[in-house]
Amino acid sequence: MRDMGNTVKRLAILGSTGSIGQQTLEVVRALPHRFRIVGLAAGKNIDLLTKQINEFKPRFVYYQNAKAHPVNAEYEFLSLEDIACHPQVDTVVIATSGKSGLSPTLAAVKAGKNVALANKES
Repeated sequence: MRDMGNTVKRLAILGSTGSIGQQTLEVVRALPHRFRIVGLAAGKNIDLLTKQINEFKPRFVYYQNAKAHPVNAEYEFLSLEDIACHPQVDTVVIATSGKSGLSPTLAAVKAGKNVALANKES
């Protein structure tokens, strides 16, 4: 395990609108000096994702139905895999349900990222 000391950890949360994703964001709110959200991804809850984007100002966003999400110059719309292995991401929290987290998990591991699996299947 890598010692990251007191540096701010840059997190991507895949499944940010689910219960595990929301609990992870609660930890980030409580420890803003330790964590920064750089990526958020959600499946269907566009309203909650929009609130999370406005609060955490991530650099990267994924939404299952890209056409339903408004384009915004403040973040890049990337695939789950691209968010998971992006150089600006230190740790990826996989809080998705079902098999949707498999491909980004493999991409993150291959890229040498820290991966936190948090779902019913793992």
